[in-house]
Amino acid sequence: MNLQMVNTILVRVEAKKLVSRMDFGGWQWHPADFSDECEYTHLSEAMPLDENTVLPYDKTVLAECEVTFPAEIADGEDAFRDYLFLRFGGMEGYVTVDGEIWHGHDGCRDRIPLKKEWAGQTKKLEVVAFTRGKVRHFLEYSYFGRVDLATEALGCAMRLAWDFYNLDNDRGENDSRILREKVLASLREAMLGMDVDAEGDAFRQECARAAEILQRRMAEIDDGNIRGHISLVGHTHIDVAWLWQLKDTVRKCAHTFSNVLRLMEEFPDFEFACSQMQLLDYTKTHYPELYEQLKLRIAEGRFELAGTMWVESDCNVVSGESLVRQILYGVRFMESEFGRRNEIAWLPDTFGFQPNLPQILKKTGTRFFYSNKIHWQGQNRFPYTSFRWRGIDGSEVTASIPRTANFYNGCPEPSQLRFAQDMNLQAGREDEIILPFGHGDGGGGPTREMILQARGLADFPGLPRTRTESAAAFFERLEQRRDTLPVWYGDLYIETHRGTLTTMGECKKNNRRAEVAYQTAEKLGVAAALAGVSPDWSALAEGWKEILTLQFHDILPGSSINEVYTRDCRKGYERIFRRCAAFTADAVGSLAGEGEGIWVYNALGFDRTAPVEIHCADESITAVRSADGKLLPAAVTLRDGCRKLCFLAADVPALGAAVFTPVAEPAPAGGMQIAENADGITVENDHFIAAFDGLGRLCRYYDKAAAREIIDAPANELRLFRDGPQREDAWNIYPEYRDREIESPFRGEISVLENNALRTILRLQLTGERCAILQDIVLRPDTARIDFVTHVDWQELHKVLRVYFPCRLNTPYVALEEGFGTYMRPTVASTSFEKSRFEFCAHRFADLSEGDYGAALLNDCKYGHDVDGNTLGLTLLRATTHPSTIGDRGEHDITYAFYPHAGDWRAADVVRQGLDLNTPFVTAKGARSFTAPVRCESRNLVIDTLKAAEDGDGFILRLYECHGNHGRGELIFDRVPRSIAETDLLEAPEREIHPAARIVLEYAPYEIRTFRIRF
Repeated sequence: MNLQMVNTILVRVEAKKLVSRMDFGGWQWHPADFSDECEYTHLSEAMPLDENTVLPYDKTVLAECEVTFPAEIADGEDAFRDYLFLRFGGMEGYVTVDGEIWHGHDGCRDRIPLKKEWAGQTKKLEVVAFTRGKVRHFLEYSYFGRVDLATEALGCAMRLAWDFYNLDNDRGENDSRILREKVLASLREAMLGMDVDAEGDAFRQECARAAEILQRRMAEIDDGNIRGHISLVGHTHIDVAWLWQLKDTVRKCAHTFSNVLRLMEEFPDFEFACSQMQLLDYTKTHYPELYEQLKLRIAEGRFELAGTMWVESDCNVVSGESLVRQILYGVRFMESEFGRRNEIAWLPDTFGFQPNLPQILKKTGTRFFYSNKIHWQGQNRFPYTSFRWRGIDGSEVTASIPRTANFYNGCPEPSQLRFAQDMNLQAGREDEIILPFGHGDGGGGPTREMILQARGLADFPGLPRTRTESAAAFFERLEQRRDTLPVWYGDLYIETHRGTLTTMGECKKNNRRAEVAYQTAEKLGVAAALAGVSPDWSALAEGWKEILTLQFHDILPGSSINEVYTRDCRKGYERIFRRCAAFTADAVGSLAGEGEGIWVYNALGFDRTAPVEIHCADESITAVRSADGKLLPAAVTLRDGCRKLCFLAADVPALGAAVFTPVAEPAPAGGMQIAENADGITVENDHFIAAFDGLGRLCRYYDKAAAREIIDAPANELRLFRDGPQREDAWNIYPEYRDREIESPFRGEISVLENNALRTILRLQLTGERCAILQDIVLRPDTARIDFVTHVDWQELHKVLRVYFPCRLNTPYVALEEGFGTYMRPTVASTSFEKSRFEFCAHRFADLSEGDYGAALLNDCKYGHDVDGNTLGLTLLRATTHPSTIGDRGEHDITYAFYPHAGDWRAADVVRQGLDLNTPFVTAKGARSFTAPVRCESRNLVIDTLKAAEDGDGFILRLYECHGNHGRGELIFDRVPRSIAETDLLEAPEREIHPAARIVLEYAPYEIRTFRIRF
């Protein structure tokens, strides 16, 4: 039997699984606008729909018909099963029967099972169909069909054998060639006496004989039994937004979960893993009947809650506290809704992971980590499939990052099993691999064909043995071998998607602002609650959920379509900030008291002195006095038609408020020495000399106390490079941009805007072809820091804007702030791994320090950094055109700062400088000052979070060690608490602490500590 005949017989067997067909019509349809979550607007009267009707790709199609089901419906008990076969070509959606969501449909799911009790009944079918691409769409068919399940099973078994034989095998190993020939021989023998022209019962008897021969012959094949195992986990990857909006994801939930429920009815052994609680919350809100069915499957353990986070979050640019809230909100939803939780961080598609994430996972009870994206490397192959991931504090979680053929959207087929086996660099030592299967990224999930294939591959000769099981079962077995696993330390870096640290800067800035604003509001809320007020904590909880949703790994990194940013993000952040502003106003109103003083609240855990700017229409007010009567440095400005009073708010207590008095008297005189000439402007005071040229470049910074020059070459150098175009425009930035610099892109003009006792401001105007920059360079006599307050009108295409600060420093490492800690990278790339990390993430600062001196580059909304020897670089903006066609075009406000300092970054409190730049004072009218309910007597410990406990019982205090040291510190309370308990990050108690006014803490490097305090 030649190979062509084998293939022909196989195709004939597969085709004969359908034993009867009953077409029906009578469809009517409406084009509709999908205006909001589950809200549709009909755009015409109902129209007839048949196979010749051209359907739109840019509208939702709502179709319906009355149909009478067959008089008898087979449900599989007699080897036959009846289905509705339905295909809207190129579209996806779901089908309802008499208003009940029953099943999803798409190009891979045209087969919808029928209920036996529908036999002979007339019911209304409704179809929601939406586009999967810009192609012509048609109703291709709709009919009732009966399937012979035994014939289908034989076709599946034969197809697996045929696919295995046809596997490309570049290794040229004789044992593999021999196995392939043995499998082909088994298939040939099963087909040899088969009459594929027989019909009815005769054909079914032919299939039974062939199935028995194939099964027996395959079982006789000896493959040496050195195969390993693959755990097949039913799954779907649903991007909460990407090439679609959030509202589209809502109906993707109906499409996907209805598919899964029907498969669970048909296949009692089928299990499915869902990784994002936001998807289940969408389902609960919009499809309650579907949600109740899911709850039953969750209760029986077949619908697995496989991820601890609210969404599959970005894990580069989000703060440490945001990562905690992702898990806190995810786990609380699981436990409150389903009475169970999960211990896996399931993040297959996230674009890199912070080095302190293992500690956050461990302290939330998340023992396991799964991803796939780390194998999307541009240069260096990640060396492990299974390993222990160790964070900067020493915490470890058990991790699996398999390299699979279709990444996280796998399929149980011979080629994918072989690929996973071949790509396992630990083969022979660690032979178990996890392989999620099911369609994504837009959902859909597994198909019945995949389930049949998984069954057929369970013990297929020449391939790894497979188990169809839960993700938890795989990880529990892996955990038993954790002591034999290798260790990977630090961040998990992806060598391709570096551009996502910068793309869509408006979204990233709003996220940073929201993180700061909500933590500030929570601290104010605690102060208000201790003053006897009952804040509405639910308003902040709803806002946090929206913040977490917008941190999804294709939203915050900037890799979604226009509408996600112009509609979902802008509207979302408007709601986020509106909720926060209302909560903050209520808390401030209860705290500030009556009076005309200027009330200033400091949300940070250390005393601060920093400028404050308020609206002041009273032209007689020109100065400000502190509570002790001291006249403070101040200035009056008129900007945008608004009179503003600016002053230096001195010694505002940690987590407390001070009151300042506006007065009608002259502000203290003073200002820096300024020299202007043709080359630029030089500014000098008792502490430093700073010289700027006509392009705003810092050409000299001389520290008088240290008697040293800091600048090695012109700094604050804004440079423009060509960047792309490329296929993955929003995602990727390549090192070649450095060779594509645009020479002299700007014309510049610099002048003195202000010079007084409070500050000196130089105004820089840079004009380019498609980019205009207005920058205020702010120097203050009370700090060595120089702030660059920058407004950019950005209309470029395929460009990248960066700023550089070359420093006269020689140090092997750069210190980079990440969530709850600082990470060190080499300043000189000596290996291929280090060379590939030419753009890396840092949050509020990057610092170069020698033993006794250093310089930091701070920022208020940027993340993409680089270092080349002694030069710090920061990526400000990119101009991409895919998937968003408009990218970052528009106006942007960015503040970055240069901070030279004596001592290294630890001694100079660079962490505090970053916090200061990012955390504005809260101001109001009032007369009531107060001090913090809790203070920390250690410069190594940062009080990050002070909030109400999620269960309403007391308050949660979270702090972390910021310098990488062991030591001791003290918590000092303004009153003796009723009780103190140390908790994990989910606020579960770990140990009781004897309550006292002062608590001694012993801390370890980068350790996160959380306490529940009841006053």
